[in-house]
Amino acid sequence: MICDPHKMSMGEIERMTRRYTSELIEFIGPEKRRPRPPTSTPTNQIMAWMMDTYSMHMRQTVTACVTGKPIQTSAVPADAAKATGPRPPAA
Repeated sequence: MICDPHKMSMGEIERMTRRYTSELIEFIGPEKRRPRPPTSTPTNQIMAWMMDTYSMHMRQTVTACVTGKPIQTSAVPADAAKATGPRPPAA
């Protein structure tokens, strides 16, 4: 998928993220691959949309399906985010 998120509205980014996540459902999850945040986008919100879409497909809340979501949506204590340190640069 090729797009320029800087030229897209938040609604367009949300719809694209949710559709993309729906297409990846069989390949992602806590016991499979867990997507990490993209660069140069509002990452926390995108990862929250991905988690929400995944959870809707699983018919239960699944917080461990992605990384980089807002702390409020995570089952991890807020102090744990500091303990893990900065995210490594994308390869």
